[in-house]
Amino acid sequence: MSAPAPLIAGADRSGLVPLLTAVSAVALWSVKPTLVAAVESRLGYLEVFVGAAVCALVVGGGVWIALCFRHHAPGVGAVLRCRGLLVNAGMSGAFLGLWYYGFYRALYTASDVDVSIISFSWPVIAAITCPYLVPGMRSTALRGWQWILIGVAAGGAGLVGTANLAASDGSSAAGLGWAVAAAVGSGIYLPFSLRALRAPVVESASRPAGVLLVVTIANMSALIVVLAGAVAVGGARLDFSHAGTVGWVLCAVIGLGIYLGAEVLWTWSVQRSSSMAVAALPYAVPIGSVLLLWAVAGQSVTAYAVLGMVIVVSALVGLYLSTHRRTKPVSAVPAEYAGTADTSSLLSDQ
Repeated sequence: MSAPAPLIAGADRSGLVPLLTAVSAVALWSVKPTLVAAVESRLGYLEVFVGAAVCALVVGGGVWIALCFRHHAPGVGAVLRCRGLLVNAGMSGAFLGLWYYGFYRALYTASDVDVSIISFSWPVIAAITCPYLVPGMRSTALRGWQWILIGVAAGGAGLVGTANLAASDGSSAAGLGWAVAAAVGSGIYLPFSLRALRAPVVESASRPAGVLLVVTIANMSALIVVLAGAVAVGGARLDFSHAGTVGWVLCAVIGLGIYLGAEVLWTWSVQRSSSMAVAALPYAVPIGSVLLLWAVAGQSVTAYAVLGMVIVVSALVGLYLSTHRRTKPVSAVPAEYAGTADTSSLLSDQ
């Protein structure tokens, strides 16, 4: 996910590999609406979420266990003793669940193009929350006229929503509400994920293993929270009887490609690079998503959708350009990790 660069102290400022990795993550995010559109005739939104999450957890957990045996990742005992990691990764997962579930539910009840534009405006939320929730990023807190840009971006998303409601006689209001919820979830998920990455048990591991650990815990938390919420409202009855091979393949692609692949690739690239290009890449996701929905899924794109997208992306880019010069590396350790013991032996704790 996106935040002004650099996010991690000591990041490589010039690497081409992190940039290409970030491009891969953004490409995977962009294709998600098209994948969901392809599977929605076979599975409901809750089934898509659960099926994809299970695939991501099985593979992510399996890879992490293999890394544990090769002493490249911390063992279960070390992870369970690091309460700060569990709390932050768990909180990031709870909001990640809101992002995924809200996005899927919105796609099933409103225009895919409009939902994508609104949901992928989440950097607005991240720009507000990160300075206050991530130690070392307070210098990026919004000031003065930057709040105007936040308002402009929100206005662009509102334009898309208003036009959608007018075209559907208000029947898609609930779907657009879930799109807004998805944007909020994604924007708040990010700071907790960054806090989890600062856990000593994560920093003691090899970088890919540490990132995989945080993403896997977050995915597990997201699945638990969404299922618990579904049970609470009496909507947890899952039906995979019409999935077929195609449905399960699409769930696996979503789970492995986006829940696991895109999140690991993006988080790793943010850790490795403080390049402006890397930090700005997520602002291209709405454009990529809409183009794919139009070219591959045959979705119609209205003039209001194009105008709203241009307004949102322009405001976000302007916000990014106005904040990146004030950003400092995240060198402060979150309070929950202060005073933790030396982590040099964590990898041998199996």
